[in-house]
Amino acid sequence: MKNRNIIWGVILSYINVLISILYGFISVPILLDALGQSEYGVYSTIISMISYMSIMDFGIHNVLVRYLTKYRVQNDRKAYENLLAIAFVIYGFIAAILFGIGMGIYRVLPNMFAASFSTEEITIAKKIFWIVLLDLAVSLPGAVFQCVMNAEEHFIVCRLTIGVKQLLKLLIIIFVSRMGGKSLAFAAAVFCLNMGVILIQAIYAVSVLHMRVRLHVWNWGYIRTLFIYTSYVFIATVADQILWKLDSVILGMRISASVVAIYAVAMNLVTIFKKFSGAVSGIFLPRATAMSITDNTPEASVRLMVKVGLMQNVILSLALIGFGLIGKEFILVWLGEGYDDIYLIFLILCGSMLIPSCQSIGINILEARNRHRFRAVVLCFLAILNLITTYIAVGRFGMIGAAACTAAAVVIGQVGIINIYYKKALGMDMKVFFRDTFLRLALPIMIGGVAAWIVWHMIPLYGNWMSIAVKVVALSLAYIIVIAILSGKYICKVYGVKLK
Repeated sequence: MKNRNIIWGVILSYINVLISILYGFISVPILLDALGQSEYGVYSTIISMISYMSIMDFGIHNVLVRYLTKYRVQNDRKAYENLLAIAFVIYGFIAAILFGIGMGIYRVLPNMFAASFSTEEITIAKKIFWIVLLDLAVSLPGAVFQCVMNAEEHFIVCRLTIGVKQLLKLLIIIFVSRMGGKSLAFAAAVFCLNMGVILIQAIYAVSVLHMRVRLHVWNWGYIRTLFIYTSYVFIATVADQILWKLDSVILGMRISASVVAIYAVAMNLVTIFKKFSGAVSGIFLPRATAMSITDNTPEASVRLMVKVGLMQNVILSLALIGFGLIGKEFILVWLGEGYDDIYLIFLILCGSMLIPSCQSIGINILEARNRHRFRAVVLCFLAILNLITTYIAVGRFGMIGAAACTAAAVVIGQVGIINIYYKKALGMDMKVFFRDTFLRLALPIMIGGVAAWIVWHMIPLYGNWMSIAVKVVALSLAYIIVIAILSGKYICKVYGVKLK
């Protein structure tokens, strides 16, 4: 049952990523048409502003999943119930702080945008601000129910609600736009949808998973331990954001806004790649936590990393090969002339991310064993390294120099340093991981790439969305068939699937 939940959780996670991409492509033109460029700019600005405030979660989500899983494995219901009670208290405190900060921002909002927004736009912004702020303040504690579903490994229902919510959000945008609604109506409708999903998750957690919240004891030492744990998750998150978003700031300072616009589009594509690479890591946090209690051996950690990394390698290699073949055509059809650098920027950055993406479960293993402090320190070092090298490089090499510096930082830290740490500190045999995840698939992936290249050359279409769609399907089928023929038995063996 647990394995079935994990398999379907992985499948639904990838489907949700595709839905998210689809939502982005469809919703933006609809919103632009319904609101106009000016009001859409106001709506997007407020959404972005509030989204930055979401970091006040401080990584508590992962902490809850880790400790709830730990208490579930230990069958300690009292600690389980107590942690949930403490979590709601902490989230209530965070919500109060959010409202305090929100009131301060609300007061200065007219001054912040006096030079760029009209009086009417500022009025709209103030109304949207409170709705979106309330949404965030309720969604943070509402995430506790999702944490319970993850800790209990009920991934199917959890991922289904997320995917359905995204689809309903798209339908709401279409419906409200056809009814003549504006940004305030969109914000209110999305708020109601989010509250409905939280209510469904709460009912499921209470009725099916028998979630109970009881404050048995308030232990300040325990709270301190939780916050120390979350602080390193928070630091790692912020450092990673700086690492990946610093390039645009430096390019804007040293070159021009037009260059930043091109680089930003490239980073949007990189973000999609990162979504695919991170789609399944959260699913394995409960398994990694349980393993740290029941089978806390380096060999078990390597086996888990291979299981996750193997499929990641197959999927992400297909993404890189596919973009390498049709990326230029896609950029031309999507954006037109003048965006050629996006192609190389994407390949440089995503190529550097292949190994770290296949090792994403390693983050969960570190968090499960409370050894994630080192990773936070490494990410801080990488952010500083990237700042220095990018500032020097962009003057001569522009966007490509910025991408190369970021890629170099990723390879140094998240491929080199972190794998040495896995070996030295956790005793994991990383040679086994690289052999079973990459070496054994190297030849099949290369042959699959050649097969995709041959199919690409055989398709005469070019320069339109139909051409891209046909090529994506054909290249993917050619690649998958080769992988299935050459590595199907090995992959099935790793995942314990018996072939008849």
